[in-house]
Amino acid sequence: MKLEKTFVWDMAEHINTKEDVTAYLEAALEENDTALLLAAIGDIARSKGMAQIAKELNLARESLYRSLSQDGNPSFDTVAKVLDNLGFQLSVRQKQQMDFSMKRGFLPVQLSECFKCYSLTDDKDLLNLSYPGFKVQNIF
Repeated sequence: MKLEKTFVWDMAEHINTKEDVTAYLEAALEENDTALLLAAIGDIARSKGMAQIAKELNLARESLYRSLSQDGNPSFDTVAKVLDNLGFQLSVRQKQQMDFSMKRGFLPVQLSECFKCYSLTDDKDLLNLSYPGFKVQNIF
């Protein structure tokens, strides 16, 4: 059996533009996983040059590497400073939530896109919808 040659993937080698950084940070944030977000920030910092960032932030390079490593646990202050150094800032916005509030007699628009919209006349009506591999019953 012939062995294939493999290479170590390093995301830092593939981050070349601000658009790459933005897309990577947004993707990491969407996962709602702190470890993934910190790993992404570490990859981005390595792509710019961890030594340069550490120098600009008056931090020890080794300490910054350790903080942004997979096992690291950086302070919020460190994360904010690194993001600022990379040209980004943290902001907060309210999550977009799907509106599943029921108006008497109609399914929410989100469900009606998959199914015919059913009009119900009584709260005790039984809703029985089916879709390939999906069945909804008695949701009222």
